[in-house]
Amino acid sequence: MIFPEFLDVGDLIMISAPSAGVGRKLESFDHSLEILRSAGFRLQETASVRLNDMRGGDAVTRAKEFAECFRNPDAKMAACAAGGDFLFETLPYIDWEVMKENPKWLMGASDPTSLLYGYLTKCDTAVIYGMNAGSFDVEEMYPFIKDSLDIIKGRRVIQHSYDKFASVPFADELVFDKETEWKSPLDE
Repeated sequence: MIFPEFLDVGDLIMISAPSAGVGRKLESFDHSLEILRSAGFRLQETASVRLNDMRGGDAVTRAKEFAECFRNPDAKMAACAAGGDFLFETLPYIDWEVMKENPKWLMGASDPTSLLYGYLTKCDTAVIYGMNAGSFDVEEMYPFIKDSLDIIKGRRVIQHSYDKFASVPFADELVFDKETEWKSPLDE
C-alpha cells in the first residue's frame, strides 16, 4: 500500500466538491478554512466549491475538478469540501488513472466515503477518513478534530473511545451529551 508523504507547515491542500459544494454555508466553511490555515496549510479551491448549489455543479465538472487536485504537483492532499448526497453522480467520471499516477492523501467523510474506498482499493493508496475541509468550523476544538490535524501531519495518534458522543450527530451545533457505552449483541 502506498502511504503518501505527510504534510508539513506550508504544504498545499486542494479542496474540491465531488459530492457537494458549500455555497449555502460559506461563513462556516470560511471559518473551517481559517482553522486549516492556522494549522499551517496553504489552501486552494477548485472553481465549483463555492457555488450556491446543493451539488456544487454538474457531475462531469465536479469529477474534472477533483482530478485537478491530483494533477497539481504542488498539492500534497486532496480534500472534499463537504459531504452531501450526490457523489454517486460523480463516480462514473472519476479518473482513477490520474489518481493512481499521482498518489497523495485524500481526506473526506460521509458521502465521500465511496470515493475514499475506491481510491484505497483501486489505487492501493491510504486515505484519511473523518473530516471534510468544511468540517473544522467548530468553536471548541474537540479531540477528534485535533487528532485529524495531527494525522495529516503524520503524528502518531493513539486512538481510543471518547467519553461522550453526540446523540444528534448532524445538528447545526454538536453537543456531546451521551456517555459512551460499549455493548455486545452477545451480552443481550
